[in-house]
Amino acid sequence: MVDPAIQTPTNATAQMIGELNGLLADHFALYVKTKSFHWHVKGPRFRDLHLLFDEQAVEIQSQIDVIGEPLRKPRQRVALLAVADND
Repeated sequence: MVDPAIQTPTNATAQMIGELNGLLADHFALYVKTKSFHWHVKGPRFRDLHLLFDEQAVEIQSQIDVIGEPLRKPRQRVALLAVADND
């Protein structure tokens, strides 16, 4: 929790912010990859897969909002982690 007197995060808060940043970065990477599959799907099951990937992307995007909201509070600005593509 942030101490209002000194406006610096405690160790527990800093650790939680770090964990949420990692989770947010992972979800964003998954969202981008899912949308890529959505845009590039080919073959006889095109329509089914196209719709499936779109539905999954919508769900992932809603989770990104839920994870990201606590990280964007005033006086608690946090730099997001860079996500390297490991494929």
